[in-house]
Amino acid sequence: MLDNIKKTNLLLNRSYKKKLSYLFLLTIFNVLVEFVTLSLLASFIIVLNDPEVINQKINSEFILSYLNSLSFEKLIIYFATILFFAVILKNIINLGTTYFELSLKKKLVIYNFEKLYSAFLKSDYLYIVNKNPSELVNKLQ
Repeated sequence: MLDNIKKTNLLLNRSYKKKLSYLFLLTIFNVLVEFVTLSLLASFIIVLNDPEVINQKINSEFILSYLNSLSFEKLIIYFATILFFAVILKNIINLGTTYFELSLKKKLVIYNFEKLYSAFLKSDYLYIVNKNPSELVNKLQ
């Protein structure tokens, strides 16, 4: 693990390291939103199965009185609407995270390729001619 971090420090400049840390935080946020959405889905299924669970599980008197004042149909519609918008929001966040990850990956590949290519262009011609081509290809990978 530490070896990978050291390699990352050698290969990337400061802006790419910062973007990788943003990607890490964005991925953690994406997981949390996914968890909340799945929890809402489980809550919705429980309310569909047994509406009396709300009276047993909610401790707030204000929320409980509001939910008890609603009819079962309205309660289901409200839960379904909240769940629908939570899933839409989750998918938008997931799409944004995937787009950011793929664009960063593309930029990193191009950055490292250009860095390596310029190193080969600046190196001695005889060094490249006398080297085994498979060794050069391995350096590219």
